[in-house]
Formats: sequence, structure tokens, C-alpha cells
Amino acid sequence: MNKALTIVLIIILSLIAIGIGTFAFLFSIGKISLNNNWYNIFNRESTTLIESKSYDKVEDIYVKSNTADVYIKHATDNKFTVEIYSDNEKSHSIDLSSNDLKVELEENNHFLFGKQPRIILYVPSEFENKIDIVNRTGDINSESYEKAKFKIDVTTGDTEIDKIDVADIKTTTGDIRINTINTIQAVCTTGDIRVGNINYSLDLKTTTGDIRIETADLKESGNIQTTTGDVKINTLNEVYVETESKTGDVRVNNKADRMSELSLHIKVTTGDIKVG
Repeated sequence: MNKALTIVLIIILSLIAIGIGTFAFLFSIGKISLNNNWYNIFNRESTTLIESKSYDKVEDIYVKSNTADVYIKHATDNKFTVEIYSDNEKSHSIDLSSNDLKVELEENNHFLFGKQPRIILYVPSEFENKIDIVNRTGDINSESYEKAKFKIDVTTGDTEIDKIDVADIKTTTGDIRINTINTIQAVCTTGDIRVGNINYSLDLKTTTGDIRIETADLKESGNIQTTTGDVKINTLNEVYVETESKTGDVRVNNKADRMSELSLHIKVTTGDIKVG
């Protein structure tokens, strides 16, 4: 066998191996299966409405899904409305019990680029209770709810919120983006945490990813930690900043001294720290 042919065969076999590996990975996270959705190759969102329910009064909201994008939008009629869209639904439920709204959607695995299922919650903008979301694969997107308290647990997917009161967020793979919040606790294994304004307290941690904050006006001491990534805060009130960094540059332009009642502890293993 000549050298040129050997090289061509090596390239072909390598491409096949990469394809098989990609297929196996996507299958394992539920993005692919051998069903009749194989022909859908553009990963559009599903437009097939399988159920819709409305309620006048809701206390707390609970959402659980194995693979769906979740949208929380302002209601125009002061009601609580749930819409579920899916082309490959396995089971679902929308129930109101003791004024708690519970929504669940389980999808069959769908082939690569299959239509993405959706859960849309229309919630009055003055809602001030808890929204609890557990989602294996899918994004979370919410409009502004200035009095609401969010608890979010996502395995693979981004979380994007406009303006809320309190958030407790955990994500394995995905970014967290919030415009304005009072109190935030967030843990992100792989992904960035980006916040516009924090008005009360923070506790942020990433393993691999940057943490970026535009403005932090803290009323309580806080913590920021990342293993591999940069930490940047553009504007911080007079809080004493304690830093730990093994590999990276540290630059803190902050007027607070050690006598400040409040402190912000920033720990980075590999990455830069910049405050102010």
C-alpha cells in the first residue's frame, strides 16, 4: 500500500471515529435517538402545543423537565398560564395543588437537531413568590420579576434573567446572565457568570469560567471563587476586598480599608482579578 493511500485511509477512519464519538455523546445527553424525528435537522423550537392551562391564583411555581427550553414571560391578563410545546412528548402534567403550580415534561430522546420542546409560563409581573426549575438539558429565559425568588438547577443549558429579587442557581454546563438582582447565590461548573447590578449580597463560584459584574453595591459580606477564570468587577462600593491568587494578576482599586464592616473575599487559582 502506497504512502498516499495510507494517509487517506487514516484521515477517513479518523473522521468516522469522530462522528461515532459525537453521536454517542449526543445520544447520552438526550439530544439524539433513532426515532422518526431523524429528518428534522435544524433544531428549531417545537410549535406543537400539546396542552395549555390557566389559573387565577398561584402561590409557588415548580417546573421539572428532562429536555426543554423554559420561558417565563409577563402575563397580559393577570392570569397564570402554562403552555407546553413538544413533537416527541413521553409524558407531561400541569397541576395546581394547594395553590402551588407544578409543571412536568418528559421527552423521548430525539435525533440530532430535532425540534426543541418548550415550556412557556405567563406570570403576572408583580409575582413575589418562588419559581423552582429543575431542567436536565435546556435553557432558562425570564423577563423581569423584581419581587420573585428563583431557584434553578440546570445540567446543560444557559440561564438568562432580566431583573429579579433573589436567585439560587446551579448549573453544570452553561452560562448564567442576569441584568439586575438583589441577592444571588450561584454555582457554575463550566460556564461564565455575568451580572449587571447586584444590590445586596453575592456568593458566586465557578470551576471553569469567568465572573464579571458591572456594579456591586453590597450590604453584606460576600464571596467569589473560581478555579480557572478571571474575576472582574467594574464598580464596587466601599467594601474591603481580600484576594487570593496562585497564577494571575491582581489589581484592586477600592477605597475601603481593613476597618470596613463588610468584606468581599475573591479567590482565583488560575486567572486575573480586577476590581474597579
